[in-house]
Amino acid sequence: MKKYILLVLFLMLSLSSYALDCQYTEEITVIQSKEMLSILNKDKIGGDTLVISDFTEGNRSTFSVYNPNRYNVTAFFSYVVEGNTAGKREFALRIEAESYSMMKEVCFDGVQFGNCTIVPESVEYYVARPSVMFPKVLEVPVNKTVCKTCSNKECLSDHSPCNPLYDDSRCGSGICNIAGFCDHQKVVECSNGTINCNDILCLEPASKNVSESYTCSWECKSDRYNNETCLDSTDTLDRKQEVKLKNRVTLAVMSVIICSFCIWFFCFYRRRKEECKLENAISKLKGLEKNIENIHKKINKYTKKEKYLRNKIKDLEHNAKKAKGHARELFEKEINRLTKECDDYRRLRNNASKEISEAEETIKIAKGKSREAYIIKQTKKYELLYGGGSTEVYYDHHSDYLMIEFKNGNKYFLHRHIYYKKLGLKKGYEIHHIDNDHLNNELWNLIELPKEKHNKKYRVFRHSKLDRGDWELGIKELKRQLNMKDKDFHEYIKEHMKDK
Repeated sequence: MKKYILLVLFLMLSLSSYALDCQYTEEITVIQSKEMLSILNKDKIGGDTLVISDFTEGNRSTFSVYNPNRYNVTAFFSYVVEGNTAGKREFALRIEAESYSMMKEVCFDGVQFGNCTIVPESVEYYVARPSVMFPKVLEVPVNKTVCKTCSNKECLSDHSPCNPLYDDSRCGSGICNIAGFCDHQKVVECSNGTINCNDILCLEPASKNVSESYTCSWECKSDRYNNETCLDSTDTLDRKQEVKLKNRVTLAVMSVIICSFCIWFFCFYRRRKEECKLENAISKLKGLEKNIENIHKKINKYTKKEKYLRNKIKDLEHNAKKAKGHARELFEKEINRLTKECDDYRRLRNNASKEISEAEETIKIAKGKSREAYIIKQTKKYELLYGGGSTEVYYDHHSDYLMIEFKNGNKYFLHRHIYYKKLGLKKGYEIHHIDNDHLNNELWNLIELPKEKHNKKYRVFRHSKLDRGDWELGIKELKRQLNMKDKDFHEYIKEHMKDK
């Protein structure tokens, strides 16, 4: 029991010494969970619980009970005994205020004495007088000494370093003096070569460089200052003006030279570009004409093959009429195979003829002889695809785009309508024709670009770099000017890249 009291006293002293480690303290009340005596049916604190300790065993088993309260109590105990007189016991015990009493169990079974033990874990009790009370865990207010807080942190003690401009509220004294220490007086004598600055700070003179802010002007190393900022000295300012004048003259001369070179290079470059365009156009025309010749050869080949198959089919049909049974079935099967092959050659011949027509039309357009024909062709093409009924596709001369008009009177650019129906269109985006041909509204020729990049007034994407009808050049310029990668193009364009 004495050891227990000494331990409690030691903890109390430790806590009190800890609280005294800070110079500024305050008393606060905290709520803690604690086992107390509770008055029956009221959850009201009746006093401190009894302290049970010092269990002994032998032919007489005992334990001590301490009453820490300032009133006498009568308590009823129950416990379990093991050994010679095993069983459960119940006894009443009167205990004086702030005094000890002892509960005794004699180990005599009526015949002889033996050894017995009171099981500590089995001991239970309740207080009958001065009122009925039971030990219970209750929320108890406890006074506690803690370090005083300033700005949500522990207050600084006197003579602790602080900032005179901001830390008055951090000091326990409520004052951070101009020398930068917590104290009970704001204005003190400055030391270590510092000077009093407006009774606010102790500052070092001539310690601020150009462009640094100052509190008192004598902090600046130079002789010029304004708006709480140190400025260049007068000598430095004069030297900078001389250097600036020389730089302006040099820049003017260099600008004249560069402009002259740029004008010459631009003229040369434009002329060379036009020459390259002409050479490419001639080369394309030659390639198309040669391609037409090759297609004609393919048509002749397909025609001969088709004629040969037709004759062979006639012979098989003649033989099939004479044959019977399984032989006739074989003839008919071969006739069907050859007929399908013949149809395939006819389809190839028709496709080749269509390629010739398109190539010849492209040649006419390239030679500048059929712009109107090209407009009519494209209008008819998209009229068949998207027109019909009360929906009309027509060419708008003012904008040089194809338009689509519905029966309710709504009009849209055809390329925007096609793109929106197939891929959807985000708000704030415009549709760009990759080959710069406004009449070519195939999905592989359309790409969605932000308005701030595509619109000509923003001058981000330069359409002047494009040639009408040159799709590959259009792809290269998108990659070069907008840093686009292959993955940035939609699937229709990627498939067309593979075909190219």
